[in-house]
Amino acid sequence: MCDIRAKDIIQWQNEQISYRDVKGKPYAPTYLKTLQSKLSALYNHAVRFYELKSNPVVVKAGPLGKSHIPIKHFKLEKSLER
Repeated sequence: MCDIRAKDIIQWQNEQISYRDVKGKPYAPTYLKTLQSKLSALYNHAVRFYELKSNPVVVKAGPLGKSHIPIKHFKLEKSLER
């Protein structure tokens, strides 16, 4: 872990952002945020218990994805409202 630099994390982030599945869909912003959070948690653990100097995910690489998505409201047809 100590050999991974912020530039490596930024490169990884860009790969995740540009990923498309066979249908051409990217990862959801909330999934990207989850990946980032898990990676950051690993580095936080290393900082606390293994004397890693800093967490490169938080300090230099910056955020990835969104923590929430807007709620979509759907209008129900009258036949479904009963």
